Amino acid sequence: TNMIAGTINTLAAVIGVLCRSIFWWGDRYGALNASGVLMVVFLVVHAAGNSLIFIGRDMFNVYGHQAASNPIIIAIEWYLLVALVWHTVAAATILVKTSKYRLLGKDFRYTAMAVSGLFMLYFVFQHLLDMRFGDAPLVEHPSEPGVMIRDLYSLQKQVLSSLSRTVYYVVSVLVVSVHLLFGWKVAVSRPSMSIPQADRPTAVLLGNLLLCVITLIYISATVGTHLELL
Repeated sequence: TNMIAGTINTLAAVIGVLCRSIFWWGDRYGALNASGVLMVVFLVVHAAGNSLIFIGRDMFNVYGHQAASNPIIIAIEWYLLVALVWHTVAAATILVKTSKYRLLGKDFRYTAMAVSGLFMLYFVFQHLLDMRFGDAPLVEHPSEPGVMIRDLYSLQKQVLSSLSRTVYYVVSVLVVSVHLLFGWKVAVSRPSMSIPQADRPTAVLLGNLLLCVITLIYISATVGTHLELL
């Protein structure tokens, strides 16, 4: 019963944060939590899309085409980009103003968040260059004759053809996961999340399980793509 109540309260808190996210740009802590939750939701959807590579070329390419051509999805992506930038600005401001930047001692976790956050920014930029703006060949849409779409399936195989590149992607995913695990634990304790004290352990557990699942999906898609080329 406690687990069910905790799950319901956690979902309600996440939905509440998403609904109020647009009004929190002036509140550093609120914006930090809201933009973080937005990015986690995006990663869940993106992981589901990435898993389509296991189904086959056509399904994966159609997913990529819809993601890149649907105006609603494009608008959401721009909003997420703004959220990512604001997340970085808010985190940096909080970090400096509260002096939680020591390399040693009890505040090491804040340094870990800062370092992993900067690495995550670089990885997102690199990933966009690789997949969103990479030079992908064109293939015919499987259900719309005459319509040419980017062959993201082949592009991903090209990007992950080298072992070093594959290892880089796996390490990057792990760094992002560590950042999110730390961040979620901190966010759960914030008043802006509105999660009752008694339900916070359940919220942390649910978040950790979700992040572990999407991490496994990303790593499986990355390593699986590379192994298919051997």
